[in-house]
Amino acid sequence: MTAAATEHLRVGYDISKVLGVPDGTARYSELLLGGLLAHDDHSQFTLCDLTSDAVDAARVDEIVGAHRARIRIASDWATSGLDVDLFHSPAPALPPAECRPLVFTLYDVTCISHPECHTLDNRVLALTSTALAACRAARIIAVSHYTKAQAIEHLGLPDEQIEVIHLAPDPYFHRTERADLQHAVAERLGIERPYILAVGSLEPRKNLVGLIEGMRRLPAEQRDRLALVVAGPPGWRNEEIHDRLRRAQSELSICQVGCVSREDLNILYSFAEVFVYPSLSEGFGLPVVEAMACGAPVVTSNCSSLPEVAGKAALLVDPTDPDAIGEAIACVVSDEATHDDLRARSLARARDFSWTRTAAQTFDLYRRVVEG
Repeated sequence: MTAAATEHLRVGYDISKVLGVPDGTARYSELLLGGLLAHDDHSQFTLCDLTSDAVDAARVDEIVGAHRARIRIASDWATSGLDVDLFHSPAPALPPAECRPLVFTLYDVTCISHPECHTLDNRVLALTSTALAACRAARIIAVSHYTKAQAIEHLGLPDEQIEVIHLAPDPYFHRTERADLQHAVAERLGIERPYILAVGSLEPRKNLVGLIEGMRRLPAEQRDRLALVVAGPPGWRNEEIHDRLRRAQSELSICQVGCVSREDLNILYSFAEVFVYPSLSEGFGLPVVEAMACGAPVVTSNCSSLPEVAGKAALLVDPTDPDAIGEAIACVVSDEATHDDLRARSLARARDFSWTRTAAQTFDLYRRVVEG
């Protein structure tokens, strides 16, 4: 296809995750689509749910807004096929084999590096889809340089097949000092004191158990003054997590708020004493840049993609060392200068990531794939 012919691309795009559990993959799928539509005024997008024959048209209208005229909903994709120039799978599901060329987003390879943190179903789905995508994909988007290196090491993928394009926080997330909103959200969610915030699904890799152990090591005054607020979906393999949460209630004030709205999450980030993300391994770590966009002081892990994402704007700790986690939290909440410095660094670092840039890089990749 010539360069002139790629002025108006026809892009197939899977929105199965957007219509499911509101996790990191869902946010990426939705925010990237919005960025792509805003970046290019002419290209057409065919949206489908590769896990189902039905698509929630009302939800699609909500996502695409004023761009609806450039959207086709392929609710019968399995029988009618997908007449597109390329297809982007931002989730593990893949289109029919004849739908080429394929762009596939790879978030991590923790199903290989940390198999104990996944269910068998998760591991089979991730390995199968990634292996098939590697065979079929013209390009694989890795969400960090760490993920690319892991894909080369563990999957044997060629360097030239993988392109690194970072994620970004939802543009909605911003620093707010509206105390009236904070009081309303705290009252509604049952948060009764200043708090440490943890955001993520309840699964072993997010290391909530390590965070609980770190908080148990705080000085008594800080344990008594602070609560631990946990936000996120149920996850999997979480029996030990629930057990540790129950047992810790005698020593710590813990408030589980589950999945919250974007508006409430913005308030939780903005007013957190410190945001702690001691994940054992991440492909990117989207909550870290979300928290930074709201000016939260951040403590996160010194491994996987998290130093790449956090830069010099966070305190980095060994996620397997509860003493180190506790010491970092205590440093932030007891030292006003450290707290304020990290808040300023967070806001500055968050500006290094944007969906405008991510969408532009992704659309440039689309053009090169089609022209090539």
